[in-house]
Amino acid sequence: MFIINCIDKQALRGDSFTFSSDGSTSVVWRARLFLFIGFAFMAGGVAGSISLMCIKYIIPEYGDPFTFWGICNVVQNVSIMASAALLWITQNTETEHDYNFTI
Repeated sequence: MFIINCIDKQALRGDSFTFSSDGSTSVVWRARLFLFIGFAFMAGGVAGSISLMCIKYIIPEYGDPFTFWGICNVVQNVSIMASAALLWITQNTETEHDYNFTI
């Protein structure tokens, strides 16, 4: 969640994946790489919670109270992933309702 929300959408714009003309590296491919890594971590967390629910709570047939714990873990991880993606999208949108306070 922290990795995704640290990336600005302006850094993702552009087509350069190689070195720029002056010899410095482009920021675009780095931003896209870190965004991919952030979403991969969150997807791995969701996949891990699903596999934990299946292996620990569903297969041994403990019963309904313990199955509920596994379902809650999956719902929690999906909610964190959805909120991080939604927060990243809404923080980086430019609307006409932006207020610039300067001193």
